[in-house]
Amino acid sequence: MKNIVNKDIFDVFSVQGYWWIDKDKENQVPGTLIYKPEEITLEIMGTLVNDFIDIGDTPKVINGISVDGELYKLDVLAIGKSNFRSPGIPTSVYEIRSFLVGDYTEAFPEKFDSAEFSTGNLTEWMGLSAFTQIFDSNGEKHEIHYERININKVTVKDFVVQETSGVKIKNQKSGQCVSMEHVSGFNIIPSERKDLKWFHENVNHQVRLINILMNNINYDINITLNVTEDKKQLKYKYFQHHREALKQKNTNFLFDYNKVRHNYETLLNNWFQERWI
Repeated sequence: MKNIVNKDIFDVFSVQGYWWIDKDKENQVPGTLIYKPEEITLEIMGTLVNDFIDIGDTPKVINGISVDGELYKLDVLAIGKSNFRSPGIPTSVYEIRSFLVGDYTEAFPEKFDSAEFSTGNLTEWMGLSAFTQIFDSNGEKHEIHYERININKVTVKDFVVQETSGVKIKNQKSGQCVSMEHVSGFNIIPSERKDLKWFHENVNHQVRLINILMNNINYDINITLNVTEDKKQLKYKYFQHHREALKQKNTNFLFDYNKVRHNYETLLNNWFQERWI
């Protein structure tokens, strides 16, 4: 099973599934979502509307379910090349601005409980390693020591920012972990549920501060949204197209996180205060 929700925003992948719009949910058509960091397209066979008068209209949102059972919500940028042959099968290509993908539920969540975000540089900057790998003389891993990490949590007006530290399995075969890496980031938890736009704005605003402290620009922002419905935890990953697909790895930071960690709450509050004025 492809777990697209666990993909990185710099991965390249394609997803087959059925796609539809809200006003014509019964009309589900097959198609393929193709993701590249600099371009996202949806290629479908058929039309998303049954009424010929509406065929020329471009939907703002397209919903979908993949062959692996993950739910999709696509933010449409524009319609590309379309063919309406008769006889024949009509085809269309949609340019996608961004999309959410995650656990299946009857209705796609509109608001979420929290959002975790990470970048490639953020892990190095924060230095909150959850494990240490020990290698033998041949460079083979033979021991992994796990370490307990004290997680900091700070309050910024009506939401909480909490450090996150975990392990990401990079490759897995026959249930055995082939390789893994540590991932650090932050979790934003508002006092009440918020929509994607709110989380996106607040994540990006915090990243701007991190960019200054690092003296570096983080392009690879991975955002995962979480919500609990009927005592079930649901997870959704946010993907968007990037004008520049730059994956930078820089460890020459202006300020290390451990130097500002003790007063990070003050830094964040002052930073967000400037935005709210």
